[in-house]
Amino acid sequence: MLDDLYFPNGVEVARGKVLIAEMGMARILRYSPSSRTTSVLIGNLPGYPDNIRQASDGHLWVPLAAVRADGDNWLAARPTLRGLLTKLLSPQAVQIVAEWMTQKYGLVLKVDLESGKVLESLHDPTGRISDVTTALEDGRGNLLLGSDANYYVAKLKL
Repeated sequence: MLDDLYFPNGVEVARGKVLIAEMGMARILRYSPSSRTTSVLIGNLPGYPDNIRQASDGHLWVPLAAVRADGDNWLAARPTLRGLLTKLLSPQAVQIVAEWMTQKYGLVLKVDLESGKVLESLHDPTGRISDVTTALEDGRGNLLLGSDANYYVAKLKL
């Protein structure tokens, strides 16, 4: 369907489009199967998007597994080096390096599916709820937040 993506780490289908969280490029792509075209829904995110989910109001929850750091731009400009590092280092080593480079800061965005505009942003500057890799509604007015690094599920009243 799509090639040459940089760490596509979240897929959601909404309104006839396939939405892809391209973690390595800090953006959400929108693919139209009918026209076979791809566009950027939202780019230059302040962090790395993970498992995106459609919200009950039709918009999109975008958990950011990590916020971007100063050194990220240097590495982002070198996709070949990034690819090489992920091939040479074990997943555990990549995680250790990533944790060393990133600030503990929790961030989840709600994005308009048509315009890509950020409608809401939920922040935890303390880092207590950080590394959010999943954000989804439970149908009872709560947003459930999961992490593949912190071993928790948090519940936030919307």
